[in-house]
Amino acid sequence: MRLSDTDLVAIRNKEANFLLDRGADLYKKGVYSDAIEYYRIAASMGNIQAVSNLGYCYMYGRSVEKNTSLALAYFQYAADNNNIDALYKLGNFYMNGIEVKKDEDIALFYYEKALKELSKCSEEEMDLEYPSLFHSLAKEYMPGGKKESDLDIAFIFLNNAKLGYEYQIDMGSDYYQKQLEEVKKLLKDKMFDEIRTEYEFDETIEF
Repeated sequence: MRLSDTDLVAIRNKEANFLLDRGADLYKKGVYSDAIEYYRIAASMGNIQAVSNLGYCYMYGRSVEKNTSLALAYFQYAADNNNIDALYKLGNFYMNGIEVKKDEDIALFYYEKALKELSKCSEEEMDLEYPSLFHSLAKEYMPGGKKESDLDIAFIFLNNAKLGYEYQIDMGSDYYQKQLEEVKKLLKDKMFDEIRTEYEFDETIEF
């Protein structure tokens, strides 16, 4: 990878967000080997989102050998700094027992902390960036989940997940198709029949 003059200026000026965005653009294009180098530079400047993104690279083996232990380390550090992506992924580690002892209570703690951090964001469209978080939380409010059953909350979270998955797919993230179909199926479940009637006036909810 050859850094451009603009990249070098950004490095001299410690413009970590610029370098993070450069890496993110390359990541979306599938140029993982270059993306990870931008993430590393941005992370060395203290950019927490870049640290979390490095976790994704090691989690899925994007230009590097897959290493869930290293992914966990990056996610833990970023989560300790209240990064939403890392908080959600760390929840997944505990929910599925990846590199840690499976603990659904700890998983729920991280999911809820991620939601709390998301609620601090001023942009309403930020909800569309985290459909999997809403999907996971919805399950916890459904029968059998760790939270006291609340179908109204579960329904709202599922609808947020549906809108987010559709948005991500429209933006080119085709790997969300399976999750979208699962959410659509849950939204049509008979347990939500009465709630669905209450929300039928809302044009944002489609079935």
